Amino acid sequence: MTLALVSLSCGQVRITDSLLRCSEWGQQVTPPGASGPVAVASEATWATADPAGQYLVYRTAGGVYVQRVATGEQRSLALAENVQVFLSAVDGGRLVAFYSDRSQGLQEYVLVDLERCEWRVLGITVSTTDPVIGYSKISAMSLAGDRLFYAIQRGVYGTAQELLLDLRDSSVLAADATARLVSEARLEGDRVVWLQQGADGRTPGVAVWSATESRLQTIDLPVRASPRGLSLSGSRAVWTDSRSVYTSPPNMDIYMLDVVSGTVTQLTTDATTQEQPSILGHLVAWSDNRDGTFDIRVRDLDTGEERVVAGTPESERLPILTASGIFWQVPGASGATVWFDPTVRP
Repeated sequence: MTLALVSLSCGQVRITDSLLRCSEWGQQVTPPGASGPVAVASEATWATADPAGQYLVYRTAGGVYVQRVATGEQRSLALAENVQVFLSAVDGGRLVAFYSDRSQGLQEYVLVDLERCEWRVLGITVSTTDPVIGYSKISAMSLAGDRLFYAIQRGVYGTAQELLLDLRDSSVLAADATARLVSEARLEGDRVVWLQQGADGRTPGVAVWSATESRLQTIDLPVRASPRGLSLSGSRAVWTDSRSVYTSPPNMDIYMLDVVSGTVTQLTTDATTQEQPSILGHLVAWSDNRDGTFDIRVRDLDTGEERVVAGTPESERLPILTASGIFWQVPGASGATVWFDPTVRP
């Protein structure tokens, strides 16, 4: 199947080549009904999954692939040479990709339907060099249902612009924020949580924006925090915080924000590194190296019970909790093996 963009122009960008080609769905792996972990992809340079756990999207040296988690069916996506996937924006069988014209520094964003092998232009254009548009860069993006949140950094020292795009009617809401840079964001319903660098260029923080109520709350974090690895579920957000990295021995911990009360709680206190958290419902997962290699640990926030769900002599990294189960990666010389365990889920 081939879908071609005949003549899209925006600024100095013109796409005339085929943007997307999809293979037919084929049976590759069969995770349904498994009683424990099963490898679902190999030699992956990156992998991501939607919160519902319906689709796994990953890239290898051979291309981009999408897998139906419930059936194990898989198809390949052949993207045009200058098209890349925005990893944090995948939901409901759709993902965001962008076309880059490196010679002009322009990027044009599109929404890809993984089931239908169709795409649509989102009307978001940024540029690092264009004299008309000026310097601009998408620093964070998150897709949930029929809404897309994105943050634009305009100018090297200007404030960020946070926007919520309704995909049904293309209307846009803007947050009244003064952050210098939004580094990561997660959208759920009409609520957006993002990690930011303050307008002073030094103070990191986490912000909660309710688009419907036009309410914005910002919690400043310690200067040494350098938060990253944001994940959101309901009224809880988690991230990795390096405020203790200057201790001896250095370590990183997981912190959690109650977005209603604004209370920040330190979830891990072990004197080694806990990072790359993922939260869904009452479960939090992260990559933990307290035993010498990284393992995947999961904590039940309701009971306080914590256990290792993936612990081998290899390093288990980048857990993703979904409604269908948990994914994680085991890095290798030719790429990572992606594992899936349907028994670990809220």
